[in-house]
Amino acid sequence: DDFHSSIIVNHRSKYRDVQQVDELFQALIKSLPHFERRKGVDHIFAFSDQGFVVNFTHTFPSWRDSIPHSMFLTTEAFTPGC
Repeated sequence: DDFHSSIIVNHRSKYRDVQQVDELFQALIKSLPHFERRKGVDHIFAFSDQGFVVNFTHTFPSWRDSIPHSMFLTTEAFTPGC
């Protein structure tokens, strides 16, 4: 699965290591002091730069296990001219 954007110029060279970033997101979730209280149902996560298409599902693949009950706010579906 190639999750590099054809819209973002030189996206392949700008992309981060998926496993490393996923681990960073997991650590961030564990550091939130009130997250476990309601399993994240009262938390909102904002994702930008092609939201679900590029940065979210491919950079944080364990989101279904880590934040399945939280709300997601995503921005533009496509970023022209990047």
